Amino acid sequence: MTAPRLVARKPHRRFNRGARALAACAFLVILAGCSSPDESAAEDGADVVVEDVEEVEAEVSPDDDAPEDETPEPEPVVDEDPPRPDLGLPGMVLTTPAEGGGEWPELAWESVAGADEYAVTVYDPDDVAYWAWQGTDVSVIAGGFDPAPPEGSGVAPRIRAGMTWDVVALDESGGLIAQSGVRSISP
Repeated sequence: MTAPRLVARKPHRRFNRGARALAACAFLVILAGCSSPDESAAEDGADVVVEDVEEVEAEVSPDDDAPEDETPEPEPVVDEDPPRPDLGLPGMVLTTPAEGGGEWPELAWESVAGADEYAVTVYDPDDVAYWAWQGTDVSVIAGGFDPAPPEGSGVAPRIRAGMTWDVVALDESGGLIAQSGVRSISP
């Protein structure tokens, strides 16, 4: 006669809303890694329109009423890549400049109606999740410090050249309701 086998059971773990949201962010990172950056828009059936730059420039005429000695200053342009992956959610506005904030810049964004929490992910230069944060504020110092460490300090995590970041907004049940594009960030 064979003795009955004893099966050890692991205790049931209950995940809180923060753990679920962090798992959702990790899922997004994994899903983003599964997409091929070499896929072109033409392969997706998208129409591609290319215009001749010289023809467009010829159509644009300078304003005859504007004084010639006053040149308007161009507005700073911050490049932002599309969300990864694009879930078709409403967009979010990131307000932190792409560079010049030091090793521990304040990552900030505009609030989203209906958002209960926000989840920030910072990616290293190889597009691997480097640091993540979740909370109710519309800004956080990179690394989660408050206040930021003094420049030159040896604490980590810190922002290095070539990193990127994004934010998602979560409702009170932890569901995604908005997402930002991916923005470069350098010290």
